[in-house]
Amino acid sequence: MDVNDFRNFVTLLSFVLFAGIVKWAWSRRNQAGFNEAAQLPFIDEARAEPEPRGRATLAAATAQPTAEPRHE
Repeated sequence: MDVNDFRNFVTLLSFVLFAGIVKWAWSRRNQAGFNEAAQLPFIDEARAEPEPRGRATLAAATAQPTAEPRHE
């Protein structure tokens, strides 16, 4: 067995692995999970719990940024 036989075996094994991943990705039993994951970016943010805001947080959010002193 020389190095070319080993290369052929690795190529064949890689192709079989690739075909298995494609079959898994396109199987019907995984379709519901993939459809749900595809909709994640579009979920309404209103369903998420709002972050509590106190006076300090509100003041920091509305404050104007100050200019930093220049060091020369």
